[in-house]
Amino acid sequence: MLPLPLMLILSALPAQTPLFNALPGDRFRDHLLARGIERIESRSPATVASAEEVGRLLPVWRQKVLESLGLWPLPERTDLRPKVTRSFTAGEINVKNIVFESAPGLYVTGNLYIPSAHKGRLPAVLYVCGHATEVRTEKDNGADRRVAYGSKVPYQHHGRWLAEHGFACLTIDTLQLGEIEGLHHGTYREGMWWWQSRGYTPAGVELWNAMRALDYLQTRPEIDPNRLGVTGRSGGGATSWWLASTDERIKAAVPVAGIGDLRAHVIAGEQERFLRGCVTGHCDCMFFHNVGGLDYSHVIAMCAPRAVLLGNSDADPIFPVGGYRRPAEAARHVYKLLGAENKLALMETKGGHTDTQELREGAFRWLNRWLKDDLSAVDQPTRPRLDAKELKVLSEIPKDQRNTTAHEWFVPQARHPLPSSNDQASKWLTVSAPLVIRELREKTFGAWPIRAPSDPPRLIARTHLRGTSLERFDIASEEGIWLPLLIIKGPGDASRCELRLLDQSEWDSMGLFQAVERGQAPANIQAPQGTVVVMLPSRGIGPTRWNDIQPLGNKSSGPFMMERRLALLGETTASGRVWDLVRVAGMLGELPSTAGLETQVVASGDLAACALHAMLFAPTIRSAWLVKPPTSHRNGPAMLHVLRFADLPQVAGMAATIGNRLITLIDSAEKDWDWPLKLVELTGRGTIKVQSANSPGS
Repeated sequence: MLPLPLMLILSALPAQTPLFNALPGDRFRDHLLARGIERIESRSPATVASAEEVGRLLPVWRQKVLESLGLWPLPERTDLRPKVTRSFTAGEINVKNIVFESAPGLYVTGNLYIPSAHKGRLPAVLYVCGHATEVRTEKDNGADRRVAYGSKVPYQHHGRWLAEHGFACLTIDTLQLGEIEGLHHGTYREGMWWWQSRGYTPAGVELWNAMRALDYLQTRPEIDPNRLGVTGRSGGGATSWWLASTDERIKAAVPVAGIGDLRAHVIAGEQERFLRGCVTGHCDCMFFHNVGGLDYSHVIAMCAPRAVLLGNSDADPIFPVGGYRRPAEAARHVYKLLGAENKLALMETKGGHTDTQELREGAFRWLNRWLKDDLSAVDQPTRPRLDAKELKVLSEIPKDQRNTTAHEWFVPQARHPLPSSNDQASKWLTVSAPLVIRELREKTFGAWPIRAPSDPPRLIARTHLRGTSLERFDIASEEGIWLPLLIIKGPGDASRCELRLLDQSEWDSMGLFQAVERGQAPANIQAPQGTVVVMLPSRGIGPTRWNDIQPLGNKSSGPFMMERRLALLGETTASGRVWDLVRVAGMLGELPSTAGLETQVVASGDLAACALHAMLFAPTIRSAWLVKPPTSHRNGPAMLHVLRFADLPQVAGMAATIGNRLITLIDSAEKDWDWPLKLVELTGRGTIKVQSANSPGS
């Protein structure tokens, strides 16, 4: 990427260990996380002023939560196609094994528990399961066969108690731990960071399955459609929150061990094992991608004025005490404003992350009170467990099932047909492109600062050698977040500024920043004729590179910790790097060495994708030289929900045509960039050049 003479000089220098004056490494990381938490906490429900304001904000918050779960707009409510595959009696209850399709090919299996003798319509509780299941190895024609019975089997005692005490209870399997085993662990274990770009989280599937379960319950003749509740623990506790907060059909909810505020998840838990945030202890089904900029206190407040009991144990390492007390207190303010303070309660018991009898009985008392107007005491006698085979719904997995591929289709991806005429191209550019850019700014880049910091650049060091000057600056990208910058200017007048984004390998191979900080310069350093070279290691690269250690299991490096935490704050490392580039490109006009010069950005790999996005928001960037750019966010840098709006070919097309710019794509194939090439051709605006690795001049 760098001109050959300069690259040879840099590679001969010692490894980079700069005297960087800003926050290094892990301190930089911690500051990023802390400022993200503070930004969201400043909009806490505790700041709402009146009941009227609550009424205005609740639907706004609900839409933001649904967007963050990949469910806005809500999918079409297609035919459930419900089937009862078996019905049997166990003591005082009847059990129906049920399957329905929450979307075509997305099967939900469950058990419906109903009192054998009942009069009139019953209140109904949806029980959503946590991370437990039953799987057996069984013989099939002499061969071993894995048989999944689902998460509903270990949690059967909840449904049985409720049915014995006058409720109907539908217990449904989860996506990953059901009879058809899907996937919860895309970013947790499988390295599928494109889930973030796609806007997909299995939490959205679990919520949609729960919503459709309510649809099914409302069709049952023995159930009162106006007395519906939900409860569940752990993963089911999280789904309980999502459902109660977004579906007003729920009149009473008891989420157990299923919530912690962003501060607990992202920064620290009370247990030493989780000092880097409780996000480490959870899979993807627990979390949204926080493009709405909300805390879990908003999720609780969205349930107001309906009845909610928050259950948790005081020594739960993955849902620590502060993590559920803080959001409950903030949400209580909203309940007070609505005159419903008695409908929000906190049940805190002794113990760890376990399904205790005390928690269960507290949940039963709450559901009795608010769905049956019954304040009597409850007990929970021991019952023999039903065998898993009795509760199994499917004799075989349907051939048209799409559970195992839900991450590929559940959240729609933006579709932009290749324009075939000047009119189509012009219409797309004038109508669709502004909408795409607005969505990107509000959602994908919604965590960017509202305004740039006012801090001027800090000159750290300056040195000269035979007409070449080297200047080291620190640049404030955000308030309190400083990045190093190096400017190399040769003799004579310059007409262009090359803003070069350094990746980690380039940073590791050079010692130039350190040399300038010490007042030194390589003997043969020079800038290309007529060009000022500006080098930028954006956040997470070079001196701001953070450690990203996973303390659980066998993972010891990679993006596991930071990228999952940043998603809870509505951002990714890559979206932050786009802002860094936008910010620095805007500041070059304030520096004497680069003021008035036309800016070209130079980048490779994932940073090239960041550069394309930055060109949409940085008009001072007039051209780009991009080496091996990814052709899609599917195999490129993760940016939250970007694929819901556009992919890199559309971004490249907008970057070239808006502002009439030149983009050169090196080591690429023209067929991968048909879309922007056609847009440029039909509109006559901008230029895109695509060169393969063997092209002359590449």
